[in-house]
Amino acid sequence: MAEQHNPLDALWRWMGEDTASCQALLEEMRMEWECLKKNDLASLPSLLQGKETHMRMIKAHRESMAELIDGFLGDGLGGSRARVLSDLLPFVSPPQAQKIKGYQRAIERLSYQIRSLNERNKRFIQETLTYLDGVFALMTSSQQKGLIYAQGGRTVAATPSPRWMSRKV
Repeated sequence: MAEQHNPLDALWRWMGEDTASCQALLEEMRMEWECLKKNDLASLPSLLQGKETHMRMIKAHRESMAELIDGFLGDGLGGSRARVLSDLLPFVSPPQAQKIKGYQRAIERLSYQIRSLNERNKRFIQETLTYLDGVFALMTSSQQKGLIYAQGGRTVAATPSPRWMSRKV
């Protein structure tokens, strides 16, 4: 009911919830990093579910804010593009405009931190998988794939490396 009386009150609430969800997502990503460093694989599935929940909440908050912005602005800007918080700035008081700008700066900062942590976690996982692939290749003496070109344009198979581990079980 309060949303119908003052859409800005609802907007402030959605902005606060969106900020809180972004901070929670950032914290989940920090915990994911700690689990990766400690090789605590048992905790990762619950962290992944938590990240997914926070991302869904962020999406819902942003959709709700977009609806409020559309309702507040009406057809004044035309329907050719999506409306964003910055579109509200000419229609609100200076303190309200500062509140919107503060939210935008906070979300920009949080988004940068989330992207940086996500990239670090991704890189760590990829490097670990590459390392494990190399270890398994050494243990199973997997042969090089591909051909070696010999003099005269003939192709010959790569020479297999010696096996240091028996394949018999």
